[in-house]
Amino acid sequence: MTEVQERILLKSDELFRKFGIRAVTMDEIALNSGISKKTVYQYFKDKNELVDAVMMTHFDSNYKKCETCCKEASNAIEEIFMLMKHIGEDFRNLNPIILLDLEKFHNKTFEKFQTHLDENITQMVLNNLERGIKEKLYRDNMQTEIVARFRMASIWILFDQKIFPYPKFELSNVFKEVLLLFLYGLVTPKGYQLIEKYQTPQ
Repeated sequence: MTEVQERILLKSDELFRKFGIRAVTMDEIALNSGISKKTVYQYFKDKNELVDAVMMTHFDSNYKKCETCCKEASNAIEEIFMLMKHIGEDFRNLNPIILLDLEKFHNKTFEKFQTHLDENITQMVLNNLERGIKEKLYRDNMQTEIVARFRMASIWILFDQKIFPYPKFELSNVFKEVLLLFLYGLVTPKGYQLIEKYQTPQ
C-alpha cells in the first residue's frame, strides 16, 4: 500500500466515523487528504470501492487486536474486559449511522461485515464461553450456541437509533453496559468476584 493510499483510507475512516458514510463526498475526502479528487480516483474507481477498502481494513485490524486480547488474557473474564476496553475505545465518538449507511448504500460491504460477524466473531464468543465454563467462571448448564447467538444479536441493538439515539447515548457507553449485563448473566460466584475485581479501579 502506498503512502497516498494509506492517507486516503485514514482520512476516509476519520470522516465516515464522524459524519457517517453517505454524508461524506469524494470531494471532501480529497480535500481532507490534501490531494486532488483525480488522484483519489486513481486508487479507488468509485466510492463503493473506497468504502469497501476502509471497512475491510478496519474489520481486519480490529479482529487481529481481538485475537491478541484472547491470547493475552489470563482467564475468560479478563478477556471480556480487555475486549471491552479495546472495542470501547474504537466506539468512542463513532457515529452509529455509519452501519445504517453501510446497509442501505453499500450492501456488498455490509454483507461482508455480516459474514465476518457470523463466522469469525461468533466463534470468538463461543470460544470465550467454553473457556469460561472450563475455568468454572461461567455456569456449565447453559446452551452455548444459543447464548452466543443472543450475544451476536445484541450487537445490532447498539446501533438502533430508535432505542439509543445518538448523541444522547454514546455508543461506547451503550456497548459497555450491554456487555456487562450479558456477562453478569453468565457467571458463577467465582466469576462474579472477578467481575468486581476488574471493575475496581487499580
